[in-house]
Amino acid sequence: MDEKLKEQNYVEELIEIIRSTKSNEELRDKLSDYHENDIADAFVRLDEEERKRLQDIYAAAGYPICFVSAKEQIGIETVKEQIEGKTFALAGPSGVGKSSLTNVLQSEIRMETGEISMKIERGKHTTRHSQVIPLSKNTYLMDTPGFSSMYMPGFEKEDLKDCYPEFVALEEQCRFTGCSHIHEPDCAVKEALSEGKISTERYENYCTLYEEIKDTKKY
Repeated sequence: MDEKLKEQNYVEELIEIIRSTKSNEELRDKLSDYHENDIADAFVRLDEEERKRLQDIYAAAGYPICFVSAKEQIGIETVKEQIEGKTFALAGPSGVGKSSLTNVLQSEIRMETGEISMKIERGKHTTRHSQVIPLSKNTYLMDTPGFSSMYMPGFEKEDLKDCYPEFVALEEQCRFTGCSHIHEPDCAVKEALSEGKISTERYENYCTLYEEIKDTKKY
């Protein structure tokens, strides 16, 4: 099958999934099967109400959500407002559009961009070094290569829960101080999970990362 046609099929699949009557939890799990680029292409074709539904799903984790498309010039002004007066970095896997967004945010330095497609394939590394790019007075972009995994030396498994805002908000309700939210009884995070108030995907990712950090410390 032609690459463009396959890519188009994935976008059509995504739009159908988003417009389905699936619960937020089911929708979140389905979206995790697709590549970020295919999801971004699908977002462009959604109406305001459909975008709001997706925004509510991910905003529940405690992060501000902004729909952005460098190609369609969507959300660019919102991004500029968020980054004004800050030093920031664009992070994410190769091929999701960091260089394209960098080119839209400034015109002094043109970044090489590449194309990817398919829900299971990776992008090519078009950014091969790190540099600081001034966008305006007191606003700087740290442009870095894409990544497929992260390694954080010195990071303890006990620190991981603090990286999940939705966990931190419930921590005082846990029975045990320093609750890991994995094995302990009377855990407010696990209770919220069972009630659908916390993303199953994010909790499962948390447990996976927790075990990875714990295993790393053994060696």
